[in-house]
Amino acid sequence: MVAAIFGPRSKNLSQDPLIKLKAVYNLVEQLYIGAQRALASICHANQGPNRLSDVLKKLSILPARFQEVKRSCARAGALTALSHSKAWVPDLDPADVARDYPTMKEDGSPFDQDDFIACVREVRPQATGLGDDTNVDKYQPGFDSENKKMAPPSYKGTYLIPPVREDTFAPEVDPVGLIDDEAKFVAMNGFDWSKPNFQQTQDGEPAREGQCSSSWVYKAL
Repeated sequence: MVAAIFGPRSKNLSQDPLIKLKAVYNLVEQLYIGAQRALASICHANQGPNRLSDVLKKLSILPARFQEVKRSCARAGALTALSHSKAWVPDLDPADVARDYPTMKEDGSPFDQDDFIACVREVRPQATGLGDDTNVDKYQPGFDSENKKMAPPSYKGTYLIPPVREDTFAPEVDPVGLIDDEAKFVAMNGFDWSKPNFQQTQDGEPAREGQCSSSWVYKAL
């Protein structure tokens, strides 16, 4: 098993089975910690799930959720910019702003892409300030053309078990079902994964199940 993970050229391991098992355990432990911290970063409760099956399920949808987090941040920035613009120019029609730049300048000359690039360069410092001041810790939902809040996307878990290969450990054993719905990494329970120094959660108790929903990224505004 150790050779299947570390490869035949690893010289750091002795022949002691305990040392080899400790190396595998240490690898799994660090991978689990990294997974929990990644999950906590997009969970409004700053805590990942306790059950291993839930950890794997949420890891399988993590790429899609990160995409939604980026869209949420883009919506929050656009909302901040348009809100400030509307406050300063009450007659501004946001629908016009959303349709790209105008075709004509105020003097009647054509408004082309070079003019738009010049505008972008001029507002970059203010855009940076607005972006830094925008709260991205909360999920910013989308709104439809009738100004009704849109439901956040939901995700379906994907299959994380890879196909059997030449170096797969114990290929004759089917991994499906080895991790049941109640299995936990007991040694790693009870930590606040939003902190880098392994602080325990309040009262040392593990996070409650279901605190990080698969269909919700941050707590909505």
